[in-house]
Amino acid sequence: MQFRRNASLLVLALPLLLGKPAYAEVAWFDIDHDLLYVPAVTMGAATYPNVILRHLGDLRFALQAAGAPVSDADETSSSFDSASGILRIATALVGCTTYVDVALQIGGDFSFALLAATEKMPGTVGLALTVQPANANVKAGESARFTVGAIGPGPFSYQWFVDGVTVAGATDSAFSTAPLTVEDTGRVVTVRVSNGGGSLISAPATVAVASSNVVPDITADPVSFTSASLADGTTATRLTPVKVQGLTP
Repeated sequence: MQFRRNASLLVLALPLLLGKPAYAEVAWFDIDHDLLYVPAVTMGAATYPNVILRHLGDLRFALQAAGAPVSDADETSSSFDSASGILRIATALVGCTTYVDVALQIGGDFSFALLAATEKMPGTVGLALTVQPANANVKAGESARFTVGAIGPGPFSYQWFVDGVTVAGATDSAFSTAPLTVEDTGRVVTVRVSNGGGSLISAPATVAVASSNVVPDITADPVSFTSASLADGTTATRLTPVKVQGLTP
């Protein structure tokens, strides 16, 4: 397996569906950060999501992170056999090259050495999401904008959804809503990305809409004090109202 430079930061695409958790079948190697992202690994009756291995060099990896195990997830395409100590990954994407039947042997200190990997022929590269839609925080009357990124053989097609309902005409890699109101808080935005080899659903992004009214935090009376000494020795004080945005006309 040769690691090839890819400027895109690969992040984990974990579609969140109703019912049992479902995981993407493709693992991704981020060359820029020397990290191998595995959506989920099955070990016995438990499934560990968000497994991350750091490349130490010479095709050796160390376990960096793993999510808390769950017992009711669907079977994944990556598994660890505790008897043999072998981690098997069905498909791994490195840059624009896909490898299948990847096997890593565990050693001490949760480190793994690559045993085998088979490169797929060009044109059989899997689809992966590299940018997930981010949560949006806007004010009432503003629009929210969402984007998604994908790698794999193109062309790609996109379809955006709000609360699971298809948004007519929202078929680009970016999607902007109509002006929002506070009642739109909590809406969920997802996108389906497809190519000739299949499709993936993004992780959900939520919308939070704040009122456009500005409520200032006033810690003193909104006036300024100006004093001056008069010719007769007395002092005159003038109070001038201070304009506060959102309140003072």
